[in-house]
Amino acid sequence: MKMQVDSEDIIIAEPQSIVQCFIYDLRGEKINVLRAATRFLFIPGYNTVVSYRLVRFFHRPFWKLLRILIRRFSYEYSGAEIHPESRIGPGLQLPHPNGVVIGAGVTIGEGVTIYQQVALGGRGKVGFKADASDYPQIGSFVTIYAGAKIIGAIKIGPGSHIGANAVVLKDVPADSVAVGVPAKINPIKITK
Repeated sequence: MKMQVDSEDIIIAEPQSIVQCFIYDLRGEKINVLRAATRFLFIPGYNTVVSYRLVRFFHRPFWKLLRILIRRFSYEYSGAEIHPESRIGPGLQLPHPNGVVIGAGVTIGEGVTIYQQVALGGRGKVGFKADASDYPQIGSFVTIYAGAKIIGAIKIGPGSHIGANAVVLKDVPADSVAVGVPAKINPIKITK
């Protein structure tokens, strides 16, 4: 996989093919067709991520109806809404995808875990088309717990954790924990 650096902290993997993303999303499990099909059919979080990748793959005018059907099926099945213009690295995990909303300009690094009822979006400016600079950028290996809200041009550093129901209003440095309303940021303490 080629790695592309968007800013000093956010790294997005651009896979050579959609199949590489599917394999990485399985998180190194022993790959076989039966296991992948079972995960796709019976695990809503994996289904949502695969549906997002398919919609991105078919992002051409000719495939518009197919894109709409895939997104609608994914939303009805899992309750998660991922905009096809968002940029998501491989390994996204949605253990409980119900109510997850990921907006159009959101950038997410690899190996991120997002729990239920999380909103990642831009500040809705009336009459203006929002660009990617108005949306959050989530670093690699970040965990965002249930109900957290990250709205606007906020950067979450790699290895950080966002607590349940936290409302993040400012940037979170790498390897930090953000909890509360508004979120208070504390470094992760490593004990030996």
